[in-house]
Amino acid sequence: MMAPGQGVLRLEVTGVAFGGDGIARHEGRVVFVPLTAPGDIVDARVVEERKGFLRAEVEAVITPSPDRGEPACRHFGRCGGCCYQHIRYPAQLAIKERQVRETLARIGKIADPPVAAIVPSPEPYGYRNRIAVHAGGGVVGFWSRDGATLVDVERCPIASDGVNARLAELRARAPSEGHFSLREAGLPRSGFAQSNRFLRAALRDTVARALAPGGERLFEGFCGSGFFTEVLAGIFGTIEACDVDARLLRDVPKLPNITWRQGTAEEWLARTRAEAVLLDPPREGLSRGVIEALLKRTPGRLVYVSCDPSTLARDAARLAGALRLESVQPIDMFPQTAQIECVAVFRARGAAGT
Repeated sequence: MMAPGQGVLRLEVTGVAFGGDGIARHEGRVVFVPLTAPGDIVDARVVEERKGFLRAEVEAVITPSPDRGEPACRHFGRCGGCCYQHIRYPAQLAIKERQVRETLARIGKIADPPVAAIVPSPEPYGYRNRIAVHAGGGVVGFWSRDGATLVDVERCPIASDGVNARLAELRARAPSEGHFSLREAGLPRSGFAQSNRFLRAALRDTVARALAPGGERLFEGFCGSGFFTEVLAGIFGTIEACDVDARLLRDVPKLPNITWRQGTAEEWLARTRAEAVLLDPPREGLSRGVIEALLKRTPGRLVYVSCDPSTLARDAARLAGALRLESVQPIDMFPQTAQIECVAVFRARGAAGT
């Protein structure tokens, strides 16, 4: 067995795994190599060896991929916030779209997944309307790629000018330690807000189109502060929206046809008789209780907003007996990072056209 740190391998990178690591092969085993691009030929030092795969770190790029570009951030490679700045943006989009297809096929067991072309961000930098930074030991910034140290960051290229101004103000105060949420003016201080300022409207429009032409009743789980609810109120007779976090519900729009509920999606979904359901769960996806509620009282339509293709694929497989996956629209809400947002549409089996 090769001792970690001792072996330097000449590798050709042929793909990128979900999470951002380049994929190569050596003597029949997969080698994961961060900060590489498909088409790179690199010398990489093995840092971890497992039964089925190796991990390696680049020592030198021998032949660069045509898809390689110059990172915009001097901290790239040390900071753990971004993993794709070395790859040109059109290639990033192709990688992410392919990852969605492959994940749905591999985990969801869906032959020929119905994945649309990914929606790009109008700007691949300066898009974030909020960031979370950390302070400690005289440093203000982000955790390093290995999670062991803080990287001192004066300016974050994927954040907006307004957010970077708040970062400068925080650095001027020189806090000794702590965690800080820095947001553009106008964003609610309590709770979650979609972070790509250029694609917020596109994401809402995609969900509204998926639920059009609307109907009598909609149930929305994980509603937050009503980011989607406010737009959908115009196409549904009534909406019942719930979230477990009471702080988020303080900021919801007050509209006559929306009933706001505090509690879990599992709890309220089991009671609803809505014909359509919208769910925007956290990265962990849907709980077993939510899946069971959907299987017990299957809605005609389910729109599922996912920030993790692997949990979306897992849940699609769990729902396959009652709901057919009709379409998946990837949206690049997080350029330069491995994150992928998707809007998936399911229809009840036996409904028209299924």
